[in-house]
Amino acid sequence: MQSKSIDEFKGNAGGEKFQCNLSDPVKHKIIDILPNRDSEDLCKHFLEYTYDERAKVKKVVMDLSTLFRSVAKKLFPEAKIIADKFHVIRVVINSLENVRKRIQKEFHDTKRKWFKRSRQLLLKPEYKLTDEDKIELNRMLNSSRELEQSGCYYGAPTGTMITSDRNGRQMLIMSMMLDNNMQFFIRVPKAEVTAPKQKLITLLLLNAGVFLIISAVIVQRWAAKFTRPLLELTEKAQKIADNKLETELSCKTGDEVEVLSESLAKMVGSLKGHIDYINGLAYIEPMTRLGNNLAYKKKLEELSADIAEGKAGPFR
Repeated sequence: MQSKSIDEFKGNAGGEKFQCNLSDPVKHKIIDILPNRDSEDLCKHFLEYTYDERAKVKKVVMDLSTLFRSVAKKLFPEAKIIADKFHVIRVVINSLENVRKRIQKEFHDTKRKWFKRSRQLLLKPEYKLTDEDKIELNRMLNSSRELEQSGCYYGAPTGTMITSDRNGRQMLIMSMMLDNNMQFFIRVPKAEVTAPKQKLITLLLLNAGVFLIISAVIVQRWAAKFTRPLLELTEKAQKIADNKLETELSCKTGDEVEVLSESLAKMVGSLKGHIDYINGLAYIEPMTRLGNNLAYKKKLEELSADIAEGKAGPFR
């Protein structure tokens, strides 16, 4: 037998509240009924088969019980564990009802009652929806952006819904309508689905941060290389403005700053020539090339001041 099915049902045999039904899901035949659902009794029953017989089982169908799953993993090493659609759909419907109840609490009384009365539309398969049903369903989905974006109504051809398991982990439930009008559901931890996306976002942010740091360093160095000669040239121009014409102007940068420095140096040289010429006109007679009266008087005043301060003796 390549397929087995395990399920529990409520009974009263032997004082136990639940019994366990073992069946063939392909032939739809009951194989055995165990008096309880304890893992010890399940293991004892399945160990009656040899390892080779158990290795031939390729599929084990069950509900979402962790107890059944652990037994199947241990005793049927080659089998794939399949959750039966009844229990999967029940989880989806319960999760959907929790979302609906939480959303409708935010509505006013009239709308809340309408939303509650129309809840069956969320559970109705798409192919059974009438035109009027589709209008009402659209009204419900438009009433809640969260409900509309999630696509979490039972009759949706495709959709996703976020719920939580008993341990509080967020679970992502995805559904898809098959060609035979049945729906396929898969339930996985949300963290496993979003982990690659979060990893990619983190990597992109790190790369962006590194790029910004490198760019800032390059821009800072480039700006310093460009502004340092300008600052030096500005400082020397200020000295020239303070009548310190002997200031040396030399900026070997190989760019426009060097051209500006050479032009400023030529201007300072021309300025010094004009100053010397003006001084010559003021203190020297053009014809005799001797100091004129104005120069003599000025020199006399300087000597008189030096004598008064004791820096020079009187004329003899």
